[in-house]
Amino acid sequence: MKRIILFIILITGFLSCQNQTERQFNNFENALTETGFFWQIGQEAFLFNPNSEVYYIRNQNSGKSVESVGKWYFNNDIGTLQIAWTKQQQIEVQIAKMDDGFNKIEFKGKLNDNRTEYGTLTKMKLMDNRFDDFLYGVQDIPNNAIKGDYDGDGETEFAWIINAETDGDRCLNICECFVTFSNKSIPKFKVGKTCVTAHIRNEGDLNDNGVDDLSINTHGFNSTWSGVYVYTNRNGNWSDLVEPFSHWGGNGIIDFIQKDTSQKGYVIIREYDSQEGEVISKSVAVK
Repeated sequence: MKRIILFIILITGFLSCQNQTERQFNNFENALTETGFFWQIGQEAFLFNPNSEVYYIRNQNSGKSVESVGKWYFNNDIGTLQIAWTKQQQIEVQIAKMDDGFNKIEFKGKLNDNRTEYGTLTKMKLMDNRFDDFLYGVQDIPNNAIKGDYDGDGETEFAWIINAETDGDRCLNICECFVTFSNKSIPKFKVGKTCVTAHIRNEGDLNDNGVDDLSINTHGFNSTWSGVYVYTNRNGNWSDLVEPFSHWGGNGIIDFIQKDTSQKGYVIIREYDSQEGEVISKSVAVK
């Protein structure tokens, strides 16, 4: 009996640590682009912005300047950071250790081939706002961004899609799309598993939690089929409101989901039934 209890305690501890690591990975991008901070690698300073750009803070006699030096990407499934340095080869390093506050992040390898041998990011406080344009890019809100209240604070924010980078025939890195926001305290998130391009729509507050929900219609290369994902923000974490469903691009439908006013906690989705060859509507419970 004692052995069974000890085994349960060990398994519970292991699962707890695993869940903590998963939460840290999911919050890594927000920490990397957190308002008011930059990152030190050795003796050099870098900015990582939400548009996947890396900037080097250069000390000059007349003050500090910023130089674009590459692109970054984080795979939160396996905890690896990729940096495509402009004048160097692309590197990929896995996280070895980090604290809950993301004050210091250690990697299993160095982050830069030429400048330094360090494999550690140390968070530093920005003492003024001179680099805000590079960090937050408020002036770069695209024309197709959609308005909404995506964190329940009563203020209007903008949301938009960052599509996968392609050469027209294939993805240059990974076929992934992301949703990002003008208010950088709202977490950026990945749409589905595979995506080349996507269209986003504000569906209003479908589950009555005080936050506008988002539907995203994803597309691949040369395909008339698309996946529809509906996300809601639950306490700062974006997750599926309903199970993803499919659509055929030639049916002209853009209104994929609406609240079911006949029963609380349900929505009506419109999906394409390949066997029937037509769009069907059905009521499903929200998660």
